Amino acid sequence: ADQLREILAVVCRCHFDRLHLPQSYGNSTPQELPCCLAAGKTGADEIKAMMERFRQQRPTQLGGSPVVLAKDFGTLKQYKTADNGQQTTEDLDMPATSNVLQWYTADGTKVSVRPSGTEPKIKFYMEVKGEMGCPKCYPSACAEAQKKVDAIAKELGL
Repeated sequence: ADQLREILAVVCRCHFDRLHLPQSYGNSTPQELPCCLAAGKTGADEIKAMMERFRQQRPTQLGGSPVVLAKDFGTLKQYKTADNGQQTTEDLDMPATSNVLQWYTADGTKVSVRPSGTEPKIKFYMEVKGEMGCPKCYPSACAEAQKKVDAIAKELGL
């Protein structure tokens, strides 16, 4: 199974490079950053407090880009921020609540936050976008994306 995964990764990477998709549409780099906390009731309390803090004090900027949309699937609300700074609140059309927060920035970055269902940790899923001038620019675009992920992690206190 591991060998098959490696072969598919190489095949997909080759086709991906040949299509020049990152060059044409930008490079999107998803990354998961788990934040481990204490086990047991202490960990559960830390997770609850951290999620509540993020709900009450939504970030206004991530990685140098303003947050233009925040979604709270626990309250089924979304908060939009216009260019002039005015905020509007709207209901999310979802059948059920979920303990997930998402933030979208003006430059296309997306950060999702949720507690793990099986471990004492909060998971942060980050997608940052970058520009690529040519297919050979992929490593430098990835390095720039990692810098942005690192900056966002620092801003969030991870």
